[in-house]
Amino acid sequence: SSQSTPCSTGRMVGYLVPSAADGAPEIHVRYRATGNVTVLDSYQGVRFTWMGRPQISPSCQWVTYAATLPATDTDPDPQPRVYRFKYDDGTTDVVSAPSGGPADNPSIDHDGRYIAFEQGGDVYVRDLDTGDLTKVADGASAPSLSSVGRTIAYQQGRYVYARDLDTGTVTARVRGTQPSISGHGTEFAYTSGRSVYLLEIATGKRQLV
Repeated sequence: SSQSTPCSTGRMVGYLVPSAADGAPEIHVRYRATGNVTVLDSYQGVRFTWMGRPQISPSCQWVTYAATLPATDTDPDPQPRVYRFKYDDGTTDVVSAPSGGPADNPSIDHDGRYIAFEQGGDVYVRDLDTGDLTKVADGASAPSLSSVGRTIAYQQGRYVYARDLDTGTVTARVRGTQPSISGHGTEFAYTSGRSVYLLEIATGKRQLV
């Protein structure tokens, strides 16, 4: 297995495994208290040819991931898309836009309402309650969404940014890569050179981890 991801309490763990039947990738979600495993491998009855980047919401109720469907006559070159799975009832929603290039690297908030992702070289956030899709930044990658879903960190060129999604304001900018934002969205970790730092967004104070 690979690409393992627990929810905040550790009650559930998602991970990527090859199918025992044909080796195709599957995402398994294990409920640790009972050992029950839910297998994610398809959308509307059609099996994916590729899956990756599983992430479970902090509430342990939602799973987001990237996946590719097989080619068809109407779509001979399918691109990866981002999906959201609801653990309680087994429903799956498409998160990313139907066009605009491959989608990947999803990041989900606590309640599963907001999901950030990359698509076509840009970073977006989808509100699954309203369906609204917001472009956060051009030429950006590695989105990391806070648990409350209203602050996001992302990489753009050689810099990491934090943005308030309610106001659209950039609240922090620092040279680095691979941001990971805190649950409340008040600080984020990032890599610079061979070191990892924690940046407090309100003050700009940086601490070597």
